[in-house]
Amino acid sequence: MVRIACLFFVAAVVSLSASAAVKMPRIFGDNMVLQQQKPVAVWGTALPNASVEVVFGEDSAKTKAGPDGKWKVFLPAQKASFFPRTLSVSENGAVGAEFGNVLVGEVWITGGQSNMEWYIKNTDAFERALSDARNYKIRQFTQVILASDSVRDDVVDRKARWIESLDKSNAGKWAAVSYYFAEEIAKAMNVPVGILYTPVGGASMMPFTPGDVLADSKGYFKKRYEEFLERSKGDTHEKSVARWRKARAEFEAKQKADEAAGKKPAVMPHYLRAAPWRGVPFPFYWRSTPTLLYNGSVLPILPYSTRGIIWYQGCADSSAEAAEVFDDMLEKMAGAWRRDSGEADKPFLIVQLASFSTDHKFAEVREAQFKAANKMKNSG
Repeated sequence: MVRIACLFFVAAVVSLSASAAVKMPRIFGDNMVLQQQKPVAVWGTALPNASVEVVFGEDSAKTKAGPDGKWKVFLPAQKASFFPRTLSVSENGAVGAEFGNVLVGEVWITGGQSNMEWYIKNTDAFERALSDARNYKIRQFTQVILASDSVRDDVVDRKARWIESLDKSNAGKWAAVSYYFAEEIAKAMNVPVGILYTPVGGASMMPFTPGDVLADSKGYFKKRYEEFLERSKGDTHEKSVARWRKARAEFEAKQKADEAAGKKPAVMPHYLRAAPWRGVPFPFYWRSTPTLLYNGSVLPILPYSTRGIIWYQGCADSSAEAAEVFDDMLEKMAGAWRRDSGEADKPFLIVQLASFSTDHKFAEVREAQFKAANKMKNSG
């Protein structure tokens, strides 16, 4: 009897350990929205060579994990639905991951700089939007600034999650342009809408673009990328990091001295606090350094099935030198996002810069945005 009990215990432990290996990217979570009318990509990792099955409602898809544990399947195209369902992932017959309250509708990626990042709580229509939010099923996958000097296959921010609905408690996390865009889709199509959030205030196109594409860029952007490569070399990089550490230590010492003297210490500038905050050492800075945001924030979510991308950016690239080749860079960046999403003609919509300033080449950038949209398929 004791032997049978021991065998049962061992079998239970083996079963639990076998199902514990399933890991899913953070883009998959409770309250998510799946894209309607096209195959739904689902991917993750499991035990090497394990049998994996993904189930959503009455549909399922099976595959076998590779020797490295990676796997990917496509669920059949779904109809839009407000009915909440569960998406589950099983490994060798045991459920390893489950996500609840999942809807099906239209899903869009939103990117850019502060224009797109601007929060809905600061808009004139905020109270109206807050009141009307209960009439729609608009959800947003929210992540913080995530810069990485290496390619990542998942969002590293542990707080990244799907927000179920706009309310006063989370209004500081909703981007205005993307929410009002989603609201128009919800009104016109009567479907749930999901927004995948990637904008970063003050950012150039370069951090949002992979290296192979930047290597093929022109003029200003090509020059900046080559400067970045030079700074990245071993000795040069190590010397830069050493200078950053020295400058930070000196500033911290000054802050402590001010506190000891009863003075209000100065606020540490961005370039000194960027490294410990995001793990990227000076002189690499997420708003301007090539590839950093693409690696950390964009690439991990691009394989998720979506309808398209909306992009609102340009202020950071409105110098005379950048404006000359802006349309070429925008076309190349959009091409990279489309390529790595698996859809070469994925809709890519561009919001032109507002004409509130004459200090930079905003008019030239608007023209460049227009040119880029006209050169690309499924763009405007």
